[in-house]
Amino acid sequence: MVAYHQKYPKAGVIGGNVIDAGGQSYLSRIADIATFPHHDTMTQVRSLAGVNSSYKKEVIQDVGEYDESLFRGEDVDYNWRAIQKGWDVLFIPDIKVKHLHRPSWKGLIYQHYMYGRAHYLVRNKWENMYSHYPIRIDSFMSVLKWCASWTWIPLQDAIQKAKKMNSLLNGFDILTYWIINMANRIGSSIQRLQPSA
Repeated sequence: MVAYHQKYPKAGVIGGNVIDAGGQSYLSRIADIATFPHHDTMTQVRSLAGVNSSYKKEVIQDVGEYDESLFRGEDVDYNWRAIQKGWDVLFIPDIKVKHLHRPSWKGLIYQHYMYGRAHYLVRNKWENMYSHYPIRIDSFMSVLKWCASWTWIPLQDAIQKAKKMNSLLNGFDILTYWIINMANRIGSSIQRLQPSA
């Protein structure tokens, strides 16, 4: 990590692959693909998982600390804040960390439900932040985006993730990822209904 930080001075946040240390069970493979992005080549990204990310000292001085009012998504929020300050976020596949993913289906679904809740909070903080979900429904386009966020986007994402699982698509993998995506979407909607603090 230190060598890559020295090599790429504009990259304020650097990290890489999160690899499941729990084995190769079906649940483990689903959790790995559903939870952590994987790239084969070095690429600039919007966010890195907090479990495998590092920050230049100057970024911490520039951006400040994690927002501890968030119960998840602190890494997404922090990376977005770094981007807003002009720093690059760099994914380097050679940087790897082993991680024990959720060991049960209930835990995995709950994790993605809570990610959805956190996504709403982080996205609500930043008007200009990327999101599949509209923060407010105040135009015809936002209605269309809201409809797509419940139908087309979760299905398309499930198909893409199922392709990473097997070379031959099957309905069971697609359904599994769709359920995980819908848990995330439900979490975001539940959080939207929570009273503001």
